[in-house]
Amino acid sequence: MGLNGSLSIASRALEVNAAGIQVAGNNIANANTPGYVRNQLVLNTNGSSRVGQLIFGTGVTAAGIRQQIDTYLETRIYTANGDATGAQTRSTVYKQLESAIQELSGNDLSSNLNDFLSKINDVVNQAESAGSRQLAVGQGFQFAQSVTTLRSRVDDQRTALGIKVVDLTNEANRLIDQISKLNPQIVGSESAGLLQSDASDLRNQRLTALNRLSEILPIKTIEHPTGNVDVFFGSENLVINSNVRHLETVQTVDRNLTVNNVRIQGSNVPVTGSQGELNGVLNGRDNILGAFVDRLDTLASNTIFEFNKIHASGQGTRGYSSLTSSYKVSDPTAALNAAGLKFTPQNGSFQVKVINTTTGLAQTSTINVILNGGSGDTTLNSLAAQLGSVGNITAGVSGDRRLTLSAAPGYEIQFADDTSNALASLGVNNFFTGTDSQTIGVNSLIQADQSLFATARGGGPADSSNATLLARFVDNPVVGLGQSTIQDYYQKTIDAVSQSSASEAAFAEGFATFRNSLSSQRDQYSGVSLDEEAISILKFQHAYQVSGKFITTIDELFRTLLQI
Repeated sequence: MGLNGSLSIASRALEVNAAGIQVAGNNIANANTPGYVRNQLVLNTNGSSRVGQLIFGTGVTAAGIRQQIDTYLETRIYTANGDATGAQTRSTVYKQLESAIQELSGNDLSSNLNDFLSKINDVVNQAESAGSRQLAVGQGFQFAQSVTTLRSRVDDQRTALGIKVVDLTNEANRLIDQISKLNPQIVGSESAGLLQSDASDLRNQRLTALNRLSEILPIKTIEHPTGNVDVFFGSENLVINSNVRHLETVQTVDRNLTVNNVRIQGSNVPVTGSQGELNGVLNGRDNILGAFVDRLDTLASNTIFEFNKIHASGQGTRGYSSLTSSYKVSDPTAALNAAGLKFTPQNGSFQVKVINTTTGLAQTSTINVILNGGSGDTTLNSLAAQLGSVGNITAGVSGDRRLTLSAAPGYEIQFADDTSNALASLGVNNFFTGTDSQTIGVNSLIQADQSLFATARGGGPADSSNATLLARFVDNPVVGLGQSTIQDYYQKTIDAVSQSSASEAAFAEGFATFRNSLSSQRDQYSGVSLDEEAISILKFQHAYQVSGKFITTIDELFRTLLQI
């Protein structure tokens, strides 16, 4: 082999040790780079050389630079990312909902309802006091406004989450594109390599993109020997080699709000589930906030109907000269319980009183509401005809299918004893207007004139018997609330939000802890240890110095040989 062979060994040793120092230096430089995977110089013995009967080693060779990465651990981290971000997003939505509810703040919905009932109780004690009646009406308006304000706050949160859906969809698509562009670059860079990680910088970029994508979506990956990574959402492929399928948003209307749902491009497969930030946002918008809106609507609609059923059977200190029902029917020729009313009447009757404003004498007539499922069932047209047959009343159906009533000059109209709920269903002599948490309000006629606030049941101005019933309406079991009272139903709603929020926070903490433990394992295996890299540099430096001395020795031998 001779001195030339020894010189070749020393030369390769210098190159390899210099490369080792460079790799270690690059690791140190990227110690704080997010997503960086530590590189390691892989060394192999060089091929042997035969000289006569002797076989000599020919030194060292660098087989390549390998990333220190555990692919199985990475796939577990992808799953943990989705669990953690999904739970954390839902937990955040719950906290925002609790903030919007403002329970125990003194300005929450239950406080406003209690204040309303308190003002009605004041009317019970001072039925003839115009001031007390006006305060009660004003507090009723305040309560209705607190409902619509709460609904508006929740809708604002749902709208904000809708914007987040679009942002996350766009970010996911950018990441999908990035991964698809990196795939062929990695394959090309490693086509002549042996370690399948020679394109370490490109692989780091792809790994960072995959980690972020796994936080947005629950993904599965398959890496091929060529270096390509395929990405899947369930059974749907997002990246195959350099071919991609993006996410796309589809607009729909949900609970009177335009929302964006997400599906895989070119299919009807929706993005659903519990994993990932995107699913967390969708669940928060539709299942957390949306479910609360449903319960708030149920609470509001039953509050409207239950209060109006009592109010409609009472009288104020004066009657109506004219009025138009708050609610319209879809078909004035259809039975009232099948005419598209939000609140459904039943078989029964009510009384209409026509009062001579000069003499105070009242003429009382009973109006029958027949709803037995037969051909003679009461329609809006037939109800108007009945009312029109009462002396000194003109009744009709407006162009937008509402009941209209007007008294003759010198007369007023009052109502009593409605067992059919027709008056509350149509919105006649009603206190609340609207049908849900978005539309609840107070009858503008009563707001303008507190004397129409129906606090009596036929006993004159000092009668407060109807006000007593109104003040206690929240204590009555309600069929539409599963026999819960209105206050119990609201309390159950608030308790459910608080309990779910606490549970979701616990889930989020648990998932985050598990992800952190996996990340710690990754850091131990793939992260840069400055101490280890310092030792590696010293090792390669020492080997480099020895290789240099080896060359010096060979040089001296050459000089000696030339001097002979």
